[in-house]
Amino acid sequence: MSKSLTGDLYQLLFSDGKSYIGACSRGAKRRYRDHELEALRGSIGLVHTAWRRLGAPVLIILSENLSVDDLWPAERRTIKKLNTVFPGGYNSVSGRDTAPGGFGNVHSLGTRLQMSLSHIGKKHADETKFRIQQAKLGKRASPSHIESNRRSHTGKKATDQAKLNNSLSQLRRYKENPVSSEECEIRRQRALCWHQRDPNAGMRGKHHKEETKAKLRGQKRSTETKERMRTSALLREARKRELRASVRSRESHD
Repeated sequence: MSKSLTGDLYQLLFSDGKSYIGACSRGAKRRYRDHELEALRGSIGLVHTAWRRLGAPVLIILSENLSVDDLWPAERRTIKKLNTVFPGGYNSVSGRDTAPGGFGNVHSLGTRLQMSLSHIGKKHADETKFRIQQAKLGKRASPSHIESNRRSHTGKKATDQAKLNNSLSQLRRYKENPVSSEECEIRRQRALCWHQRDPNAGMRGKHHKEETKAKLRGQKRSTETKERMRTSALLREARKRELRASVRSRESHD
């Protein structure tokens, strides 16, 4: 099984000139983000303590797609070559003889259920949420991640209850953080789809073929579709009314 698995060998170079050498199976860039979150969550590991003290290090990918049989020996050799075991660097050990226990393994359904149940009711503190948010600002998902996320949502539709919960959540946010009409306009512009911002994109200046027009004219919406559209329109109007009232209330106080 191990021969079919691959991983990356990477170096984290800190501003003080010292480094951390690591090996991972999920890609070095993703492991970098994991290190960053662990540092923000207060991990006491050497590399995470250095991260908080010195700031984010530079990621250097030394080797990609190494087989498991080659990955761990390469990690040990690199740690020894660069002398990154503390105090020379931020590795706490000189490397592994074999892959860690969880490498390539998949949790059983029962284990995953227990892990899920153990997290029910637990919430991050506001400070932790803010630090995680700051760590993710300005970062963009990779094309492969975007494509994977798109495939996982293709064909799925939110239930009416989920749509209602989402609408109520937005209303609560507007109540807690009322904004001026100018800010509302700025947010609206930011939320416009790309084809709405670009005058040359989408169907602007284009026309349907007569055959396509005939097909569109012949289509009839089902009763269920009409009811969903009506419910959606009512929710939109309710959100608009609530937002307008919130804005007027804020401006009157100012």
